[in-house]
Amino acid sequence: MSAKHAVLGLLLERAAYPYELADRLQARLGPAWAINSGQLSQTIRALEREGLIEQVETPGKRRNDRNVFAVTESGTQEFERWWAEDDVQGIRLIRRPLLVKLALAKPERLRDTLEQVAAYERRCVERINEIARRREQVPVDGVRVRADHVLLRVGLSGDILQVEAELRWARHAHQAISWLLERDAVWPGRSSRADDGQAVAGVDAASSRACNQALRASGRREGRA
Repeated sequence: MSAKHAVLGLLLERAAYPYELADRLQARLGPAWAINSGQLSQTIRALEREGLIEQVETPGKRRNDRNVFAVTESGTQEFERWWAEDDVQGIRLIRRPLLVKLALAKPERLRDTLEQVAAYERRCVERINEIARRREQVPVDGVRVRADHVLLRVGLSGDILQVEAELRWARHAHQAISWLLERDAVWPGRSSRADDGQAVAGVDAASSRACNQALRASGRREGRA
């Protein structure tokens, strides 16, 4: 989803300055919801244009970034409409830019692609550690439990699980490319033999078996870690 309804929800809690909304988005929802000033300005303008939020008067206002915004009645209705939606329809597959490189790689670029996959694996590990540290910094103990802290940790845990899934995919891709480098595979556009389809099918089947075995082995190693 866009930041539109997240901003509406925060403004329903209380009116706010735009820069305050950016801080609250990340504080409540986690680093995945970091938004720069340009993106936030576009969202604010769109919401105001649609009549979902409006500026409210504040004493001593001097700069545009000090405009205070509040939700209108239409904005409240729009938030409630969105809240009632069935989120199951919102599940989408990830379009990985790295996958495009893998799919379009030629034999002479395969080793370079393998290096990019390895770099992606390292970034995934770094990102997991970074989010885990952030999660541990969110307190959950105390005389009174803060619901926003508990829910923020839930969101951060979801971010960690998502990046862990990306790491597993990257390791799977690494195994597949390494296996492919050792084979005399048929490449799209490189041959016009009538039996190319059968050759590709054979390579795909063998690759799938080898990669699945490697992925299962990797999962067992992670489980023991």
